[in-house]
Amino acid sequence: MHQSYRIDGFRFGVRSTSKGFGEWLDSALAVYRRPRRADPVYSIVAWDGDRRLGKAYGILYRGFVPIVRTLSPRALARGLIAELDSFSFGDRDDAIYLDAALARLDGRVALMPSMLARRLAALGRRTGRTGLSLSVARSAAVDPRTGRIAPIRRRLKLPPDALRRIGEPRQHSLHSGDFVVDRSLSVDAVLTFVAAGGPAHVVSRARGLHFLSGSLMNLPRMGARAVDGLGRLVQSADCFELADGDPKRLLDEVVALLSGERAAMLPTGFRRLG
Repeated sequence: MHQSYRIDGFRFGVRSTSKGFGEWLDSALAVYRRPRRADPVYSIVAWDGDRRLGKAYGILYRGFVPIVRTLSPRALARGLIAELDSFSFGDRDDAIYLDAALARLDGRVALMPSMLARRLAALGRRTGRTGLSLSVARSAAVDPRTGRIAPIRRRLKLPPDALRRIGEPRQHSLHSGDFVVDRSLSVDAVLTFVAAGGPAHVVSRARGLHFLSGSLMNLPRMGARAVDGLGRLVQSADCFELADGDPKRLLDEVVALLSGERAAMLPTGFRRLG
């Protein structure tokens, strides 16, 4: 199925392999539907029929880049909604918006580049078996007054029961690999990401702030408030740098720095959080 929409002046098409998911999308985004066909920007590989629900991954692509990979139909829908909500971030000043995602393990939270989150999500069940959860949204909101992660305020006009219309297997109702930010969260670790380098290592909070500033989506609107708010965030967080490469190694490093269970594998100075 192929549908076309217009949101915040942006015309785009969405393709789906699932007739059921496409029909849900048309209903949820009815006020944005446009009859003139637009080039596909998003593609959704999803389930069709109860037989496969919960037994195969659904994937949301932006172009050829997989953004969300999940066993949960509802998480897939939430990921798409979060992506469409991000169209307005550049013009908003109610929060600091970052092109970044969150990971959570044993109550500790890491803020990381969305690219790193995609690497970890691509490992599927391997990531889930570690106990690491990734935020469904590949963007994050920060309260400039406190420096804490805040729930993203939705601006899309959706039916109140839109998400409840998505069939969800009981055993995968936002399964352990996905989570939604629905309350204020403190950040324990800020992860920076470079193209090449050695093992994960501690970096200064100034470097962590530099990375976050580079991922700002609404700097022109927020100005100095954004930098001040991010300064508050890194003040209470440990900052680490990871090098791109084998996703399995990246997963091990992220789990290690959040849990401390594999600290012996890490270089000198890489300390346990908490």
